[in-house]
Amino acid sequence: MKLLSLLFFSFSVFASFEAELSSCIGNGIETSGFKPVVLLEFRAGPKSSEAICSGTIIRPGVILTAAHCLCAGVKDLKINGTPVQEFKAKGHPKFDCTLKDKSAHINDVALISVPESKARGEMEKLGTYNVASDPVKKGEQVILTGFGMNKMWHFYLLASYGGEGKKRYGVNTVDSVGNIITVSGTTVEEEKKGRDVTALIGDSGGAVLNKKGEIVGVLSKTSMTGYRTAVNKIIPVNRADVQKFINKDP
Repeated sequence: MKLLSLLFFSFSVFASFEAELSSCIGNGIETSGFKPVVLLEFRAGPKSSEAICSGTIIRPGVILTAAHCLCAGVKDLKINGTPVQEFKAKGHPKFDCTLKDKSAHINDVALISVPESKARGEMEKLGTYNVASDPVKKGEQVILTGFGMNKMWHFYLLASYGGEGKKRYGVNTVDSVGNIITVSGTTVEEEKKGRDVTALIGDSGGAVLNKKGEIVGVLSKTSMTGYRTAVNKIIPVNRADVQKFINKDP
């Protein structure tokens, strides 16, 4: 009965996205839909390695993502593979990249703004997602989206990773709410894809959506709880200080 209810929810929720869906969230389903969710590729400098995060366009030229994605510095930026020559990036003023303040992780949100340019023109074709005014509730089912890995497992010194750089989505249930929202689930591909999904490396900054297709949170931190399970920490966007931050362009 629980599985049937979940499948019914999945079909009813995703029906509203039917026009978007064409067919690395752990155990997620690959998609070309959810257009406002974009791939962010960062370099701190010409000789530095490339880092991948996810982000969501919340208004023309403005992307919401995770503040820790900016910690290494951002000299070069690509959005969906397109180089961006001019941009501004700013993390929440109370986020600390050193995390010496253990409470700083609750402020893991950032904005990237792109002025009038070819890159912004391409962004505007993708549309936007609205920020939800109502808070998410414990037990509510949400959609996780991002460009991270599709599988990750740990067993002592052994580890396996893969599937990053492709957009995926899936459904999970909110475990707890507060300054941080948590969900937990599987980190590997299973027969029933799209269920009990988790955010993995590269999904940081991705959107967590409610059944209305509104953003309720930003994917932040993942902690492995077993060799193939994890818990995700999500920054709620309707928290007063977060709302104040994201309502003002960098």
